[in-house]
Amino acid sequence: MRSLKLTTKYTSTGRGGTTLVELIAAAAILAVLIVVCTQMLSRTITQQQAIAHRRAALQMASNAMERVQALTWNELTQADTEPIAQAVVTQGKLRKSRIEIEIVPSEAAPTAKRIGVAVFWTEGSDEVERKQTLTAWRFAHLDHKLSDAAAEGPPPSKEDPR
Repeated sequence: MRSLKLTTKYTSTGRGGTTLVELIAAAAILAVLIVVCTQMLSRTITQQQAIAHRRAALQMASNAMERVQALTWNELTQADTEPIAQAVVTQGKLRKSRIEIEIVPSEAAPTAKRIGVAVFWTEGSDEVERKQTLTAWRFAHLDHKLSDAAAEGPPPSKEDPR
């Protein structure tokens, strides 16, 4: 009787390389990486634009607040702030933006007014309205001290022999 060999011998033909299955797997991994990187880059760009819009809105609110603070106490009314809001919006860099300036006299202190500046703008493809606010207080007795100091002129310097 003859013995059966249970092992077979494979010989290499000298051909090296990759199989089709390996190539498909590598292409799939590469495609997933490209999609993930593209989404991450897109999200980063969107966030950078949102930051730039928020910075521009804060600058617009700051400009409006500075102009309102330059008004005298008697000029500090809602009607006198409308031209300021229009001027700041036309000079601003945000599309579809508007500014609301609110002057609210204080009930607790009649010589105080709260000034609120709110900048509204739309952002993104879904046209979501965003808001940036800035609030300050103005006091009448400080206006008189500042106007008196301005009328007197700057204080004499140490080198001035007056």
